[in-house]
Order: sequence, then structure tokens, then C-alpha cells
Amino acid sequence: MRDAPTRRASVRELLRYPRQIATVVGLTAGGTVAFYTFTTYAQKFLVNTASFSKPVATRLSALTLLVFMLVQPLVGHVSDRIGRRPVLITFGVLGVLGTVPLLTALGAARTEPRAFALLMAALLAVSGYTSINAG
Repeated sequence: MRDAPTRRASVRELLRYPRQIATVVGLTAGGTVAFYTFTTYAQKFLVNTASFSKPVATRLSALTLLVFMLVQPLVGHVSDRIGRRPVLITFGVLGVLGTVPLLTALGAARTEPRAFALLMAALLAVSGYTSINAG
């Protein structure tokens, strides 16, 4: 029972920062959707929308995820040098402005190198979120 007033006080204190709460919720939601779209859903998208075979789509997804994994420390290093804020802002701007055109181009991609490049571009943008946020 002694913990109840402290908990209420903590929530009340937290609610004094609505802008910061909205920022965290927005970044988390945007980052999660972007990560899901270009990692988990990408293979299905390549099959259903871009008409790649399942083996080719799986290979493309696996290769881009391998490169994505290797890029994480590099983007994290960049954020150590220039700060978290510019990296997160870049992720946000690229996500807002680039997702629809990128998915449109990916849906029209007919060669493996083009699909790889487009998916990799998306994952590089997502790295601005995943490389510096706890998962």
C-alpha cells in the first residue's frame, strides 16, 4: 500500500510532459511499423506485389537483412559522432517522404538487383531508428 501514492505521483509527473510523451510514442510507432514493413513483410510484398518467386524473394530478404545487421554498428557510430537527434530526424523525414515512393518502385521492380537496392535503401533509412533504440 505504501507504493500506491508513489506510483500515482510518478504517472502524474510523467503526464506533465505531453510533448515528450507524444515524441516517444510517435518514434516508437513509426520505427516499429517501418521495421516490420521492411523486414518481416518485405518477403510477402516481393511475392504478392512485385511477382518474385518465393525462393527469390526469400533470398533477397535474407541478403538485405544480412547487410542491415552489419550496418547497425556503423549507423550507431555515426550517431555517436553527430548525435542521436539528427539521426532520428533523418529516419523520420526519410520514412515520411520516402515510404510510398519506395514501396511503389519496389512493387514495380522486375530485377533482383533493383529490388535489392530499393529494399536496402529502405533498411538503411530504418537503421536511423534501429541502430540507436532499444528493441
